[in-house]
Amino acid sequence: MATIGAVLVTGAAQGMGLAIARKLASAGYHVALVDRQATRLHEAAKELENATAFVEDLLDVSALAPLVEQVEIACGPLVGLVNNAGIVKTQPLTDANIEDWEIIFGVNARAPFVLMQAAGSRMMARGAGAIVNIASVAGRSARPQQTLYGASKAALLHLTKSAAAAFGPSGVRVNAVCPGVVRTEMTERVWRDRQPEDVQRILQGIPLSRVGEPDEVAALVTWLLGPDASYINGQAINVCGGLEMD
Repeated sequence: MATIGAVLVTGAAQGMGLAIARKLASAGYHVALVDRQATRLHEAAKELENATAFVEDLLDVSALAPLVEQVEIACGPLVGLVNNAGIVKTQPLTDANIEDWEIIFGVNARAPFVLMQAAGSRMMARGAGAIVNIASVAGRSARPQQTLYGASKAALLHLTKSAAAAFGPSGVRVNAVCPGVVRTEMTERVWRDRQPEDVQRILQGIPLSRVGEPDEVAALVTWLLGPDASYINGQAINVCGGLEMD
């Protein structure tokens, strides 16, 4: 079956990444699924009609540019890139250490930076393409228990704007999506580390009075990659039920 182009999605073995991959595949894209969880990734690829699995650790910087080339050889020219993979650690600022910094920033900011360089240069040469970075509301306002995570997502938001300005003249759009509390395995792990009263306080602060679903994030990502969003560039859009309104 012919597709409308290839999209690389990181962190695609579960959660929002898998939901995004499913939505993109159903929209007619060939999805390059990237994750370090080999078994779950290959299971996800088998589930989708147009998908290819690439097992990769995003902390391996030297592998990222070659990964983009491998994806284009196997799946065709990239029309989209979704930097979805992320790591979060709940901890007081005084407990964070340099190893935490290196890992969290390595996956959440450095890997998207390198992948945007590699994929973006190819898209610019072709004069078309779109990139969506999955940031977070934690990158827009203070979260005292997620200092490094929030800082890494704030860095990703700045990279999004800089890339949008740099790539835009060549016809390549770059935007960010900022999820709030979304029902994923990662969110459940984070909540297990929090006091029940903290969780309740967060939920009470969501005007829609519920958590989000991965498909609600995936729908926006798919729209941003498509032609209906052709004049959207350099934006960060919240998907958080009103938790963050900036």
